[in-house]
Amino acid sequence: MSGMLWDVAPDILSTSLDPSESTPQPPQTAKHPHRATWPLTRRSEGSHSGTRQRRVARRTPGGNPDDHPEPHKPIASRAASVSNWNDGIQFRHRTWSGDRSRVKAVLEGELGKCGRYWRFKACGTQAIVYQSPEDPTRYRVGCKRCHDRFCLPCSQDRARLIVANLRNHLGSQPTRFLTLTLKSNDEPLRAQLDRLYASFVLLRRRAWWRHNVTGGVAFCELKVGKGSGKWHPHLHVLLHGQYLPKQLIADSWLQITGDSYVVDIKRAKTPEHVYTYLASYVTKGWSTGVYHDADRLTEAIEAVKGRKLLAAFGCYARINLLKPPNAETWTELGTMSEVLERAREGECWAIVACEAIHAPGFVPALETCPPDE
Repeated sequence: MSGMLWDVAPDILSTSLDPSESTPQPPQTAKHPHRATWPLTRRSEGSHSGTRQRRVARRTPGGNPDDHPEPHKPIASRAASVSNWNDGIQFRHRTWSGDRSRVKAVLEGELGKCGRYWRFKACGTQAIVYQSPEDPTRYRVGCKRCHDRFCLPCSQDRARLIVANLRNHLGSQPTRFLTLTLKSNDEPLRAQLDRLYASFVLLRRRAWWRHNVTGGVAFCELKVGKGSGKWHPHLHVLLHGQYLPKQLIADSWLQITGDSYVVDIKRAKTPEHVYTYLASYVTKGWSTGVYHDADRLTEAIEAVKGRKLLAAFGCYARINLLKPPNAETWTELGTMSEVLERAREGECWAIVACEAIHAPGFVPALETCPPDE
């Protein structure tokens, strides 16, 4: 059960709440003082018309099933409930609900309630909690995903998949990190991005570059200057190849751009250094200055529309950085709402599952991501 099909019922779309529209309640601890303090979300009032959903297969902390014999609705039907809509959204977007509301407002105002808006709004719904039968300590949450560039969880899912595929191709060649910037100006963001990528193409055509660089990947980062309020787009590039003098790169970059010479390059000391770099620049998303200014956010959404922000070149151009992860077998524990409810009732298997998926170090399983539009 992937929970990825876009078949949201119209009545759910029209009545469901976003995280910013409902307030999570803390777990009850008086009856069960041993209970952990992970966030629990209570169901919306009247969401079940006074009836309780049938329980899913119970599990002990070790993961052994104790299935109830009574029949119940298919999990796909239960996952589409209004209460599970709210619980799924609050779980997936709990760390950035404020910025998400700003993006949703821009998508609604600029684009109208089109398909992209509804996909963004429904991201996190139909959430189902899974457990690995091979390793009962591993859990994942399957849900609908919008895959929007301005959805932080979806961007991080995509980045984790890219990093995982890059790790398989890094090999033992020397790896370097190159940063290319443009001097701040008052041009629209779209024009600055066009200029940044065109300049990077010209840099890669230099003879010294072709002789020393075998391949790499470039990631775009958007920032807004704190003092100037101007756009500051730049490229973070992971390179494979030989030594490159910083001054040579700076001189060439100035010749190409006409006004920009601030560059930086350094060699990775260890493979762990490479992975830390990737985690820092590939999974970070947009800077807060982009989200907190409605005009800037609107401009950014329009500027990156239809643009590939991931540029692979040289030997890396043949690598599928969005290669689907290896298929794994997962056991359904129940919908997000059902697992939360069982945890509130003190069932050990549900408490263990909730503690795992709400833990600060919880890393979602790799998910298939579509290529850039």
